[in-house]
Amino acid sequence: MIKAVVYESHTGFTRKYAKILGRMLDVPAYTIKEAERSLGSQSEVVFLGWICAGKIMGYEQAARNFRIQAVGAVGILFTEDKTTQKLADDNRISHCPVFYLPGGYRHDQLGTVYRMMAKMILSSMMNKRQKTERDEVLIRVMREGADFVTVDNLEPVMHFIHACYEKAV
Repeated sequence: MIKAVVYESHTGFTRKYAKILGRMLDVPAYTIKEAERSLGSQSEVVFLGWICAGKIMGYEQAARNFRIQAVGAVGILFTEDKTTQKLADDNRISHCPVFYLPGGYRHDQLGTVYRMMAKMILSSMMNKRQKTERDEVLIRVMREGADFVTVDNLEPVMHFIHACYEKAV
């Protein structure tokens, strides 16, 4: 039985998803540190973390302390067919499904290092000679900011959890 949604958030989009999912599952949503104080070791949880350079931030720490039943990886905007499998492989997640959740972008919430990285990424994208439609959208999102968090994006996660626990009953 899922005891909580545990998350690691940087700019607030992952926290937003965690709070929504917690309400949907009728369980609390905790940061990793809060969960370590509030939950028993090896409690069953859903983990949500933000993506940075292919790494699902906070996953390793959460995996040491909890039995993760599903992972939500929150990115800026896009998903591609192989994204979740690549995230699972790169983060060595083989025991549960990984779901991609489009989060958004808030430049004002980034720390100094991440702000500098984002500035370099944006600059290189703007300097591309032949930009794809995806490039143009991402440039606009990085310039203006955006929030893509919706309840609908959590439907695959909820479907998986319900399917797992219906079988267990």
